[in-house]
Amino acid sequence: MPLDLTNFKFQSHYIGVWSRTEYPDEKLSGTLFIDGQDIWIELFFEPTTDALPELLESISGITYSTDSNGKDRSANIIAEGLKFEKISHLGNGLRHYKYSVSEIFIYEGAFQKESVQSIDVKAGIFNEWTKDILEAAYHDVSKINIPSNHYILHYSPPYPHWLLKCDDMNAYFSFIPTYSYGKINRGVEQQTLLHISFRQKNCFDDAMQLCNQILYLLYLITNRVFPVEYLLLENNCNDKCFYKASGSYNYQYIKKYANIEPHSLSTDFSESEIKAISKNWIDLYSEYAGAINSFFESHTNIYTRPASLINCYISVIETLSQGLDKKTAQIDESTKKARLLIDMIQQYDIKKQDETKLKQAFLMVKGTELKSRLAVFLESIKSFLPYDFDDDYIKKIINTRHKITHPKSKQEPYYCSQDFPRLATELSLSIHIYLLKAIGVKDNIIKKLVQTRGLAAGLS
Repeated sequence: MPLDLTNFKFQSHYIGVWSRTEYPDEKLSGTLFIDGQDIWIELFFEPTTDALPELLESISGITYSTDSNGKDRSANIIAEGLKFEKISHLGNGLRHYKYSVSEIFIYEGAFQKESVQSIDVKAGIFNEWTKDILEAAYHDVSKINIPSNHYILHYSPPYPHWLLKCDDMNAYFSFIPTYSYGKINRGVEQQTLLHISFRQKNCFDDAMQLCNQILYLLYLITNRVFPVEYLLLENNCNDKCFYKASGSYNYQYIKKYANIEPHSLSTDFSESEIKAISKNWIDLYSEYAGAINSFFESHTNIYTRPASLINCYISVIETLSQGLDKKTAQIDESTKKARLLIDMIQQYDIKKQDETKLKQAFLMVKGTELKSRLAVFLESIKSFLPYDFDDDYIKKIINTRHKITHPKSKQEPYYCSQDFPRLATELSLSIHIYLLKAIGVKDNIIKKLVQTRGLAAGLS
């Protein structure tokens, strides 16, 4: 059965016959289960079958499932990254294996992972972000000369809403209509998809990295980390494949919302503004890809410990602050080391000239140290922050990070563990603001996004 772009949904389970890639003639009964961000497969083996290994690279199946309308649908599935969880011995020697699954591909044709040409992304938040565009597609119709038993709807499909044109890819929102002509339901329903097409064929991993760049940008400008319903991959032969990864595989455990709404809308940005922002984002990502990936990998996992978040976020700030103007070199007399040196100078009545040399040798701060860079980083976004900071705040952050990585450290003062959630939120917010500012989002939009995020985090 052809894959339906407009109505596709992953089902809760797929029952079928499976075989390992290296043993295509093997026939194994089993069921693939999907529960939120968890994916697993249960397989049954006859007594004559050799025991399965603990790790399976991939397994393919011809399956069927029943959709929400009670219709049976067939599906060709490849499940990859199987890890053994448990085995049960049933009657007559039958063995029951359970494996966790990293990722699945539901495909048609002869889809090849090495030649991805485009990706379509479906997420409910896209309809909300583009709702003004969707509503503008419907037009008023004069009721003059229309019989009472007739219905007329004037609908004009919206043009694609462009985000990006660059050397590697194009990205835009497309609008897919579904027409209903039934006796009760008559009309047009629309859904918004993010379409990303590549300038050249990419292997699956490279295509996903390019796709994530656009999703990260949308996380920023909507001020929401949103779940994705599906990814549809297509190659240049028009063979299609729906893709889903487990949360444990891509380290994404995103909070579930009944009806997630963005904190900005497409109308907050003009056509030229959103294109410039997207281009700036691609340029920024190319320079700081490692730091940006680390930020979002931590930010999109609701189970990451606050201590780990603090450590990650400070490392990200260290990298991003490399391009900022540094503080001028100066002597720092506020540390314990400085106070010890000053006491020694006074005790031994050292000459003024030698005192200066000693301070320059041991107390000079070059402006490239973490404390100075963090201060410059926060100062660059000070007008947007919903909280105050000073030298003591910065010093405690650095000592806290050192305490996390070196638990026996005696550097004081530092924040206690009960302060970690608040501190992680503040650092995350500061990175969010910096990234928005760096890619050219207008000040009023940044302040709007900070207010909604700050209120949600209890910061203002």
